[in-house]
Amino acid sequence: QIAKRYPSRALQKAVDDLAKDPYDRIFLIENLGNCRTNQVRREDLDEALLLERLQEKNYSSQGYDVVRIGPASLGERIQMLMTELHS
Repeated sequence: QIAKRYPSRALQKAVDDLAKDPYDRIFLIENLGNCRTNQVRREDLDEALLLERLQEKNYSSQGYDVVRIGPASLGERIQMLMTELHS
């Protein structure tokens, strides 16, 4: 079902487009362990976690350094991100 919602061609196009940019790392903000569907978010938790893994795999395969920002409070996540940006 997720393949119908998120065709691999669309994911590959997004990765290909990013390959044209000069960035050398990607920040992956990890799921907090819950997910509610709504008008914008169509995927459930299992699908969201699958998409997270696919994004990491696709970015890594294109040579990006994927920096994972793990589950934490908003303030802690901001601090992790800022630490990575200044390293």
